[in-house]
Amino acid sequence: MTLANAAWRWATLVLFCACWSGCSPFGESGRDEENDPNYLTGKNRVAALDHQGAIDAFEKALAVNPSNAAAHLELGLIDQQYLATNWARAIYHFEKYLELRPKANNADLIRQRISQCKLELAKEVPFAAVNQQMQRELEKMDRLNRENAELRQQVDQMKAQLAQRSGSSPGGVTALNPSSPAGSRPPATASNPAQFAQAVDSICARDGSVA
Repeated sequence: MTLANAAWRWATLVLFCACWSGCSPFGESGRDEENDPNYLTGKNRVAALDHQGAIDAFEKALAVNPSNAAAHLELGLIDQQYLATNWARAIYHFEKYLELRPKANNADLIRQRISQCKLELAKEVPFAAVNQQMQRELEKMDRLNRENAELRQQVDQMKAQLAQRSGSSPGGVTALNPSSPAGSRPPATASNPAQFAQAVDSICARDGSVA
């Protein structure tokens, strides 16, 4: 009877341990991960609302053991809920947790969190695309303004050359070149469009300024 009782108690203990391990979200090695000093420090800092300090501690836990699923889970929760909600980092840590603990009891809940993070991340994409489009448009406008300024400068230079060679002032006043013999060059009249255009073509052709 004593032997039977001992065997029954042993079986009960084994069953209890198996059930307790199954109820743990981390499975077989979860308790070892939670006993890591850096992990414990991180949990204490989370309780104290020191989220950046908690991140540092959990990252140290991962540096010691990259397979620490518990640390990945805590980092994912912090990135999802605090510190400007870093959706991409949260997704990364949640997925690493599921990769290391695919049979965890809270796997479905973590998958829901991943879906929520992806949804929030998708909301931010259109705004980023709009900002990039606006930046490109502003750069294009700036380039066009610079090109227009350069063209205006070239036109002003050509007008000055025309006025100098035709003997007329930049304002279009008709005059003869006093240094030339009388009648050697016809007067350039700004009020005559045909004559003005011919004079421009002649100067451009002679100076080689036409591209």
